[in-house]
Amino acid sequence: MSPATFEQTVAALARRDGHTILRSGGGSRDLGADVITTAPDGRRVVLQCKHRQGGRGKVGSPDMQTLNGTARPEHMADIVVAVTNGTFTKPASDFARNHDIGLLDCSRLQRWATWGEPLLAVLGIGEAGRKDVGTGWWSPA
Repeated sequence: MSPATFEQTVAALARRDGHTILRSGGGSRDLGADVITTAPDGRRVVLQCKHRQGGRGKVGSPDMQTLNGTARPEHMADIVVAVTNGTFTKPASDFARNHDIGLLDCSRLQRWATWGEPLLAVLGIGEAGRKDVGTGWWSPA
């Protein structure tokens, strides 16, 4: 799967969950937003896709810092998500946790894509936008 196809797949999964797609496909000048949606409850979701060849690479903290610096101020995100078919480094995970960035690594992506679990449920985000205790990416692994 190419990076562009990965972005299109993420957009298709969001659409399946009832999101309205505002942007699908980023590029080098996307300012940290490959897919922008409006969730069924009206919240704006910004997803940054990080495709790794063969799913073997890790997404690092610099990518999280860039996403954090643009998703809310540039794209007016209510929910910020980094999606990869690989994994995240510990510094990236720590940064994301501290800055309320949802992480979908290969295992959570599989829950979303293959098992049909909705994006916000995979992230552990309840309908009121609060973190669900004991679920989601911010729970200890």
